[in-house]
Amino acid sequence: GFDHVIFDTAPTGHTLRLLSLPRAWTGVLKGNDRGASCLGPHSGLKMQEARFKAALETLSDPAQTAIVLVSRADRGAVREAGRTSDELRALGLGNQRFVINGVFHASAKGDAVAEGLARDHAAMIAALPANLAPLPRDEVPLRSFDMVGLPALRALFCDEVPIAATSMPARIDAARLDAMVDELAKAARGLVMVMGKGGVGKTTVAAAVAVGLVKRGHKVHLTATAPAAHV
Repeated sequence: GFDHVIFDTAPTGHTLRLLSLPRAWTGVLKGNDRGASCLGPHSGLKMQEARFKAALETLSDPAQTAIVLVSRADRGAVREAGRTSDELRALGLGNQRFVINGVFHASAKGDAVAEGLARDHAAMIAALPANLAPLPRDEVPLRSFDMVGLPALRALFCDEVPIAATSMPARIDAARLDAMVDELAKAARGLVMVMGKGGVGKTTVAAAVAVGLVKRGHKVHLTATAPAAHV
């Protein structure tokens, strides 16, 4: 009943294993005349053979399935996208596009850091691996606002500035954060753990606290941990 189905897939390794399952099932069903396999009872799998075959044919049909590889303009992400592209082709999924997300463009001249980052991104895009360079490619610029809400998503594809970005205060009142750092600085030594949901600003707060403590004469080591569930 839908015109399009969009899968926001799991990380690369999990997705490749998932996409390879129909072919693995087909091979097991074709060559296995025993009562069971590592995938389960043979009789139960045999009943689903037509479904497995249809799934593989649909995934391999460029008229029905498109694969969008998304990467950042950094070496590790591009290398993984290139490896994924080859493995998908080996599975028969050749209808691929390549999206480079968060491409940085310096908005003003004279900022050495900004200009250096822009050069790095441009150089990475110019030196794409041979298997990614010929793919239809889209580049999404790095935006100065969070991708939260419909206005922000619409603004991603045009020059419109979302309402949320225009309503932000020009300066954040840091008085309460300073007061918290003052309290932390009273102790000669201590461990500060910054916790919360992903994307809420833990790293920003942790960095601000570290800078504040350094300004108050303390030596500080700042480190990042895994997501909350792992911790």
